[in-house]
Amino acid sequence: MSLNLLAEYLPLKNRSLIINSVWTGFSMGSFFVQIIMLNVMPNFETNKVKLTLLLSSLFPFLALLLGLCMIEDSPRNLILRNKEKEALLILEKYSLVPLSSEEIKNIINDVKDGANKELSNDIKEIFNKKFMFLTIVLSFAWFLNSCVFYGTNLVSTLTMKIIGQESNLSNTQIIIDQIIVNFIGLPSNVIGGILSEISFLGRKKSILLALIISLVLMFLLILIPKNFTIYFGLYLAFMTIAFNITITYSCEVFPTKIRDQAMGFLYFATRIGGFLSQIVYLYFQGFGIWYPYYFSVSFYLLQ
Repeated sequence: MSLNLLAEYLPLKNRSLIINSVWTGFSMGSFFVQIIMLNVMPNFETNKVKLTLLLSSLFPFLALLLGLCMIEDSPRNLILRNKEKEALLILEKYSLVPLSSEEIKNIINDVKDGANKELSNDIKEIFNKKFMFLTIVLSFAWFLNSCVFYGTNLVSTLTMKIIGQESNLSNTQIIIDQIIVNFIGLPSNVIGGILSEISFLGRKKSILLALIISLVLMFLLILIPKNFTIYFGLYLAFMTIAFNITITYSCEVFPTKIRDQAMGFLYFATRIGGFLSQIVYLYFQGFGIWYPYYFSVSFYLLQ
């Protein structure tokens, strides 16, 4: 819903750049949780898990405070809910000048006409004749992205531990390596946003380019395991670019009236992928260190 809100506020120009850049906050959140782990449970002490979770809970609490104090509904959504006065107050605040009656009329007509006029607020609308193929394809893409992203993230610490056995790699060093991986991927969201705004690439070609590069990096981390941390960080960076541009495209492609329902369903698909990946990737890990990564290659080819 936060991404939907952002998509509805932003103008078309540089929208993808800004929405993708916002995901940097996700990476920063991961970094701070890793710092908490490094200080509270540096050797993966299971008796410190509750304290780690408690300290991590400060972040959603801060997000709640920000939401209560600062977030306003989007003017587009308010107009569709027949709350024109509230919508116009927000628009005038951002335009810095009072809107003329003609401008107000044009804005309301623009929002309520077209696809929004033809659709109801029912979730079934995302499966109507016009949107069914799009919904199915995007659900499949989100599912696969989530499987690969969260699955490889899960087994990466196990992989680092197995690779580091010869050099007696400590649990603390594994956490530090995870922090390095996170920092390597930190600029990826901004880079992905810039790529998707290049006219000859756009959203689709940027996604394909990022998937191809991450696939190459997947082969490199298998073939040259001594540089696993670097290659895995770069792999996750480009995987993140592909995933987040897909999310941005999904925000943009559905009309305002069904955007929340569509994105909710797509996040449902991605949560199924994330859940199943934990079972599947640990299962393949039992066959050998690189089997989860071979499995990922087959998912890349499907995408």
